Amino acid sequence: MTESTSAGAYFARGVVIVLMVYGHISLIGNTLHAQEVIYEFMHSFRMPVLILLTGFFFSFHRPGPEVAYRSFRYVVVPYFIFECGYILIHFSANYFGFIKTNTAPISTWAELFHTVFFAPTGPYWYLYNLGFLQLAVAAAIYVTRGMQGRQFELVALIFIFMLWYLRILNTDFIVFYLIGVAMRWRGGELTAGILIPLIAFIGYAYLGAGHIDASYILRVPFVVGTALLLVGIGARFAASTRVVAYLGINSMSILCWHAYIIACLRPLAPLFLSVDPTGIVYVLFATVLGTVGSLWLTRLTDRIGLSSILFGMEKATRDLKRPRPAAAQAAPVAAE
Repeated sequence: MTESTSAGAYFARGVVIVLMVYGHISLIGNTLHAQEVIYEFMHSFRMPVLILLTGFFFSFHRPGPEVAYRSFRYVVVPYFIFECGYILIHFSANYFGFIKTNTAPISTWAELFHTVFFAPTGPYWYLYNLGFLQLAVAAAIYVTRGMQGRQFELVALIFIFMLWYLRILNTDFIVFYLIGVAMRWRGGELTAGILIPLIAFIGYAYLGAGHIDASYILRVPFVVGTALLLVGIGARFAASTRVVAYLGINSMSILCWHAYIIACLRPLAPLFLSVDPTGIVYVLFATVLGTVGSLWLTRLTDRIGLSSILFGMEKATRDLKRPRPAAAQAAPVAAE
């Protein structure tokens, strides 16, 4: 994988992770209708692009037990910790009247069990699906070890279908994850330039007219084109997009923490609304704080040694590698 592909992929992940933070904010103000139109458009590609990139960069070249361990430690365990914490925050906020949500808070152990194992709340459905899908792949790798041909693909698809049939895996997650895997197996570098993906993005956005989310005929090429467009921009302008790429390389931290920050900001929404009736200031403030605050919280857990419990690693904060300098060319030797 080339450095430009990595830089472009991190940029793409950074863009969609910020859009994810924005998408989880309670929209308010007299510009609500315009904000909802923007939200619906972004909703059609932000998480599918993230899922596609996750599938593209997933490594199958490890033994089944190692894949299972990595998935359990780096995905499943964080899911259980952050999902349970999120449920606790909403239960406490509803109980004490700080936050009122559209859904009733969990009040029984049976509801808690059902939510955690079958119907995750908040943004953690992504980790839920990712963990189960990677465990299914790990099981397929283990079962087909030593076999020849394409048995692994068949067994993996059977295991994935079983989890989908049991309503454990989300259809969208399977579709776009497997598209990412297929693109990787075809040897693609996700750097198709900018012009063609940009034309696809504009064309499908225009043809979709708000209905992209409802049709796979439009949605699949739209999501793939959007992913290629963002990766192409990040690869072409790597030096200028490092800040966004930094967010992308730390997307796991932002995904896990931002929901807590936004939940704590909701009681302040009326205060912002009294100053800015449009609601735009609140949305921008919550998006920035949700993103930057998540990075700060991860650095804090790194410092106090909690990241090994939360994320399975001593230092969960990741830094971008500096571009390698071009190799110096030797001066030509003058002919004697």
